Parts: sequence; structure tokens; C-alpha cells
Amino acid sequence: MALLKKNIWSIYLLFLVGSFVLAIITASIRWTDIYQNQALQQIHRAEQVASAMKSVLASHEMLLDVLGLQLLPQYRNREEPHSPQLFDDLMAINPSISGFALTNPNGRMVLVDSTADRGLLPNLLEQESSRDSFLHTLASKRMVVGRTYYQDALGSWGIPIRKALRNEQGEVVAVMAAVIRAEGVAPIFDNELYYGNHDEVSLVRAQDHYLQYQSAADSDPAQLYHQPVDSERLQASLDQLVLSSQLVLDKIKQQSQAHAYVVDLPQGKRIEAAVYEAEHEFWVFSSVSLRDVLCSYGALILVYGISFILVHIMVFLLFRSVARSEKRSRDELQYQAYHDSLTLLPNRQFLIDHAHQRMASDQDEFSLLFLDVDNFKGINDNFGHDYGDRFLVKLGSRLKAVLSRDDVLVRLGGDEFVVITSKCCETELHLYCEQLLACINADDWIEGSKIHIGASIGIASYPQHGSNLNELLRAADIAMYKAKEDSNGVEFFRQDVEQQYLHDYRIEQLLRAAIGTDELYMNYQPQLDQHHTLIGVEALVRWTNPELGFIPPNEFIAIAENRGLMSQLGHFIIERTLSDMRALHQSCEVDFTVSINISVRQLLQRDFVSVLVHQVEHYQFQPQHIVLEITENVFIEDINNLGAIVIELRNRGFNISLDDFGTGYSSLSVLQKLPIDELKVDKSFVDNITTDEKARQMIRNIIAIGKNYGMSVLAEGVETENQVRMLGNFGCDYFQGYWFAKPMNVDDLQRFIRCK
Repeated sequence: MALLKKNIWSIYLLFLVGSFVLAIITASIRWTDIYQNQALQQIHRAEQVASAMKSVLASHEMLLDVLGLQLLPQYRNREEPHSPQLFDDLMAINPSISGFALTNPNGRMVLVDSTADRGLLPNLLEQESSRDSFLHTLASKRMVVGRTYYQDALGSWGIPIRKALRNEQGEVVAVMAAVIRAEGVAPIFDNELYYGNHDEVSLVRAQDHYLQYQSAADSDPAQLYHQPVDSERLQASLDQLVLSSQLVLDKIKQQSQAHAYVVDLPQGKRIEAAVYEAEHEFWVFSSVSLRDVLCSYGALILVYGISFILVHIMVFLLFRSVARSEKRSRDELQYQAYHDSLTLLPNRQFLIDHAHQRMASDQDEFSLLFLDVDNFKGINDNFGHDYGDRFLVKLGSRLKAVLSRDDVLVRLGGDEFVVITSKCCETELHLYCEQLLACINADDWIEGSKIHIGASIGIASYPQHGSNLNELLRAADIAMYKAKEDSNGVEFFRQDVEQQYLHDYRIEQLLRAAIGTDELYMNYQPQLDQHHTLIGVEALVRWTNPELGFIPPNEFIAIAENRGLMSQLGHFIIERTLSDMRALHQSCEVDFTVSINISVRQLLQRDFVSVLVHQVEHYQFQPQHIVLEITENVFIEDINNLGAIVIELRNRGFNISLDDFGTGYSSLSVLQKLPIDELKVDKSFVDNITTDEKARQMIRNIIAIGKNYGMSVLAEGVETENQVRMLGNFGCDYFQGYWFAKPMNVDDLQRFIRCK
């Protein structure tokens, strides 16, 4: 073992020496890269500035030509300075220009902009800072860039540009001039030249060595532009330029290519690049302090050094961590035992231990929240288990974001979650649950379709509702089922809730056994037109249990919906109805439709359409004789996906009826998006038609909407002659209710048809 340890530290020593040598080589390569990058940056900057200045000056030269031709007629016979409006207009749209002027060949300004102080207008031939460049302008056919100097009349530093205007004989008749701001608003100077305290760009006139512009951040313009640049400084730069490029100076001036070099100046060494702008005769120098580059390099080396040290500390810790790996493995196994592999939330085992600890420590009371996602099976069936898993992970993250700091979130399994919280006040718990539901109820997008996710929460408190975890879970589970049945989202455990739960549980068990037996049977209620001619029947399931007697449909169907029995019950209803109707059609030889109620649970089955088509073909029934009644509120779940199923059913020949129309939340949007054949007026409107004007108006509106969309309208729950008469006057097509016939078994229906 000692030998092994020695070999390990020998490897570490070799690693240390090798990494040190590698660090030196890396530092050397990095310095070369930094220097070359800085030199290349200065070259690009010098060339960019030279090109930009050339472009700017060329555009201004065209401006002077155009202005001169336009203003020359105003120049003649002018004795005193005058301000054309054109100057002011141009300055307003070109803030880089601080002034315009048109002068005579004697240097006196005749036309100037309105911002110039006319009392301070100089004679350009008499002013030392402008004399030479003005004479050069008179002799040149190109625009001439003058020395940068302080313009008294304008109150700012500027770069004069002048262009001689000649007559047909080539004689100078006037000079058009403008002043480019040396700082402040000219984009070429603000954005291209200035880079900081250590970067510097200088434009030096070749003929007199005056600075045209310098980007020094803290310099005084009076010191910069008042006298030529230091001859030794300029000569040192040009000497290094010649040495670096290995070209003579005249050859360099003929090129537009910049060259980089290091120049040793009294204020320190600089990395510099220079290029000559031949058209306007000035040098562009771009430089950066070598000291600043070295400081940047030093900072980088410091980072490398710190990283070097940290890496070796980490390597040292890595060797030391080998001894701790076994402990980490044990911790990982323990984490896996107490956390859900999908959502990484605490699992049932964690909940058992946590609840046991809380109960054993004699702490204050706490509450257990049992949360279950509504219709999670439908999500898996429609979008696949992969999406279902991703949804659960996202749901866990949303719930964790809402939890209070000391609360615990546990995934029991499937779509069931448990929250342990110290909150016990009923009002506070209700608000807390509303927050949890709000984060769940947000609309989700699944493959381009918008769905609405809901959930139900049952609440039980310790120790009131249980002395151990199993009792608490059972109480919260009962409350949760009550919340799901009542669609109120949140329910607290109460004794009457438990009794109702046990009753519903008993109904559920009996219903499971009853499906497929004679306990469940079908009744059919006729549907007639205004002439009392049979046009269809509605299939209604009934249940008479030997133990409980007759059980109302609204009771056991709701339980079937909530307990996952709707698929089996719906299959039985369709199967039995098709069997009865086939025999009835054959014996009576009467053509009528049969309406079958379809729930959202059935529609969400992945194979619902194919199974329905198979059943219809098996009983040799025609789809056009079947009306599928779908409640409007079904589409609140997901109108896009459920709507696609309805459209497919319609395309296969089935008729679609929208049941309870007008009682939902999205009536018109449903009618616009889906192929509805029939609207059913809800019984709640029909009941009040003879006494309530609002009910009458609602029915009129529903009938009008149906007619506008080319749909037939059927009123259900018709029980009096007055109701029949008023509905007929309103234009209702079909009627269903006790006034015509009660629901009846298939034999009674056969006699009813023959009597008709």
C-alpha cells in the first residue's frame, strides 16, 4: 500500500512538472498571439480610418460642387455676408458639418450659414491658420483639406474643406467651403477613432506635419492643433515603418496598405500601424501602448496562474476523494431509494419516513394534501406516454416553485402527488391549494394543440383525520375524489364526505359487475317533428340493481366518468343500442335516426373512431342513421384535438348533435369550427318558455343561430301543449319530451312506431 501511495504521488509530481513546462510554452504562445492580434488590430484600424476618411471627404467634395453651382448666382454683386436658407437646411440634416461659406478669391466670405458670428468672420488669406491651404485651394482643381483650427465665428474646432469654383475659362470665381466638426457629432471621429485612454489614432498632414485629428481622450485641442507634431516623434514612426515594411517611403505612400511596427517614444513603447492617404495627403497612425498590452497579458497570465493553482488543488483533491468514493456511492443509492426516478421528487418511501418522524417528534399538527391530475389517462392516450412523462416532470417543477419553504412535495406514483405542509387553517389551506391549482391549470401546448390541464386536491389534517400515514392518505384520497366529482378543485375531508365516498365506491363496484348483464338496459325516447311524425329516438341507459333498486342515470354515469368506467359503459350502450335498432328497423321498416350520448372519456380513447365504425359495420347499420350527441362543455377540454375527432366522425357519415347548447362557455366558437348537424335546446330553457321572456328570447336566438348555420334544432324536455305551440311558432324543427312520449323499452317503442 505504501509503495502504491508513493507511485501515485510520483505520478502527481510528473504531472506537476509537465503542466509547469506546458504552462510556460502556453504563456509564450499566448504572448505571440496577443502581440500579433494587437498589430493586426492596429493595421485594420488604420486602413479602416483611412478608407472611411477618404469616403467621407469624397462625399463632402460632391456636396461642395453641388452647393457651389447652386449658390454661385447669389454670390455675384454681394458686398456684405449673407446667409442662404440652404446652408441651415443642410446643417440640420448633416450634424457633422458645423458651417458653410462661399468666399471670393480674395479670401472674404460672402455667403455664410446663420450660426456664424459675422463680426468674427476672418479673411482666409490674412489668417495664418488658413492662408496656405486657401492658396492651395486656388491652385488645385480638387477639394483641399485645410489645417484643423479653432473657428472663432463658429466657436468650435473644425476641419476646413474647400473647393475652388471656376468659370469656363478655368479662372477661379469663388471658393465653396465647409467645416467638419473635429469632435462631438461627426460619426467618423466618435465611433471609428476613439478607443480609450491607451488607444490612439492620429491623422497627420504630410505637407506641414500639423495634426488633422487625434483621438486622445484627455488632450487639449489647443495643444494638439496649434503647432506641428514633434518631428522626432514623427521621424521615429516613419523610420520604423520603413524598417518594418522593407520599402522606401515613396513606395509606401503609393500603397493603401498599412504596416505595423513597435516604436520607442519618450512616453513609452507603442505598437503602431501607419498608412498614407495619398488623395488628401495625410498619414493615419493607429497605436496602442505596449505597457497596456503587457498589463492585459499580465492579467491573463494571472488568470492562468490562478487556474494552474486551482487545477492542481483539484487534482490533489481528486486523489484524496478516492477514499471518499464509497461513501458517495452509498449516498447515491440512498437518494435513489428515497426519490422518484422520473421527476426526482421524494417518493412514497420518503413520505413514510418523513411522516413517521413528524408524528414521532410530537410536533404541531400538519396537513396532508392529496393531488391528482384530471384525465391524465387521456393525455397519455392522445399524446403518448413520452409526453405524459415530460408533463409529470414539468408539473413537479411547477408545484415545487409554489411550495412554501418548509413544505414537502412527494410523488406517490402516476399522476398522484402529496404535499405535507404545516398550514392547518382552512382558509389558509384553501388559498394555498388555489395557488397550486393555478400553476397546473395554465394552458399547455402539445404538438401545436392547446389543452387545459386540471387537477383535484383532497385535504386531511393530523391528528384529526388519522393517527398514522395510511389513515391520513385514505382521508385525503376520499376528499380528493369528492373534489373530482364536484369539479370544485379542493375538498376538505369530512365524515359526510367519507359516507358519500363509501356510497359511491359501492355504486362503482356494483356497476362494474352490472356492465354486460341484464341489470343495465336501454330505453328510447321518441323525437318528432311538428306534424308528430317520428324522426328519431334518443338512447338512454337505465340501471335497476337487485340490492339498491333503480339507480338514477345522473348518479351512476357521473361515477362511471370519475372512476374510469365510461369506456366500458359507453361500449355497452353503443353495442346494445345498435342491436336493438337493427332489429327494430328490420321489423318496422321505418327510417329514423338514433341519438347516442358520447362522453369526453370515450372521445379521448385512441381507438374510439375505429371501434365505433367496427360496431356499426358488425350490426350492418348505416352511419347516417346515427346521431352522436356531444355536450358543448366537452370542447372546453381541447377543441382542437377533440374537434379533429368530431370532424373525422362527420366525414365517415355520422350525424353530430350539440347537446345542451347555450349552457356552455364557447358556443359560437364550437359552431364555427365543427361540422354540427343539430342543436339541442336544453330543458332548462324549455321549462320556462311560457313564463320567462329571457328564456323565450334565448330559444329564439338558439333557433336563429341554428338556421343561420344550416342546422336543425331539437327541443328536449317538452312537457306541455303551450310549449309545443310556442316552440313551433319560433321555428323549432323537432321535439322530445313527455308531452309526446316517455322513454320506453324497445318493445314499447315498436308498438309506438306501429301506432304512428
